[in-house]
Amino acid sequence: MEKLYSLKEIRELLDSEGMGIPDGTLRNYRDNFKEFLKSKGKGRLERYSKTSIDVFKTIRRFRTEYKYDNDQIRKELAKIYEVDIDYREPLDVEEALRSLIAKSDSFEKQIKKLEELLDNIYYLTKLQYDMSTKVLSVTQQKIAQDQKDFHRIKTLLADNFSAGGE
Repeated sequence: MEKLYSLKEIRELLDSEGMGIPDGTLRNYRDNFKEFLKSKGKGRLERYSKTSIDVFKTIRRFRTEYKYDNDQIRKELAKIYEVDIDYREPLDVEEALRSLIAKSDSFEKQIKKLEELLDNIYYLTKLQYDMSTKVLSVTQQKIAQDQKDFHRIKTLLADNFSAGGE
């Protein structure tokens, strides 16, 4: 059976090889790249395979030598190591259901707000149409009245001009 290592043992082993990865950094690597680490157990009892030690070394090299960010490191690790297909974040079904219900409630509220906005837009559009129709009607009446006044003035001027010329 393959020997398994605690995180502390891995840190000590890496220290002895001159890598000197601080505990917090090692935990950060563990948390960010779990899918590449072969392990058994949970919490303080979690133990890692020899391959996981190589993964930690590779992560450190990518971080320090190449200055890669987590996404770049993840892409490179995927080229070298198998992703642990059994790795899954623990799923709390009740929490997931509560979250879905809360989201559906939120969606319903958003839908109601959007329906209210749509009703307001319809009302304002109808109001604007009605006002535009009234303005157009008044403008047309004013133009018609102005044309009548113009013709009346023109006729009066023509009559005065022709009467004064005799």
